[in-house]
Amino acid sequence: KPTASRTELLHRSMQSRRTLYAADYHRSYEAWTDAYVYAATAGVIGACSVLFAGLTSKMLVAAIEGENYWDEFAPYAFILSMALTITGQQGLLNAALEHGPIMTVFPIFKAFFVGFGVVGGIVFYDITLTDTELALHVVAAVLILLGCLSLALVRSATA
Repeated sequence: KPTASRTELLHRSMQSRRTLYAADYHRSYEAWTDAYVYAATAGVIGACSVLFAGLTSKMLVAAIEGENYWDEFAPYAFILSMALTITGQQGLLNAALEHGPIMTVFPIFKAFFVGFGVVGGIVFYDITLTDTELALHVVAAVLILLGCLSLALVRSATA
């Protein structure tokens, strides 16, 4: 009686444990929630990259105007941070697109990118909002979150 090959034994083991194959994983709960988490995180890190780009541009403008900050650590840290956040953003967005369709991943990414970009800009540039402006920003944030929630609910119902 011939013995089973190593590949056959592994295949039997996988079948007996009822592991998920790639096609099953993409339809599973974890796959679509991973897509949203990756997309949201990519948006937040992307918003940070915009702030680092703003810092870098301010350093370049100051250098053009004659102030020399290039003998300090800060400009190099800003440039490195900008490069790392852009790279991280792209990696996370690609991971999100591997787990979910672009029609749900991209709106989630943009919502977090724009939302955190606005909040980061308000904090970074020390902008004081009037009560009306603050109320409008809160309403916009609630609408963005409701849109993200509706995308998640529709996706979970079709998964």
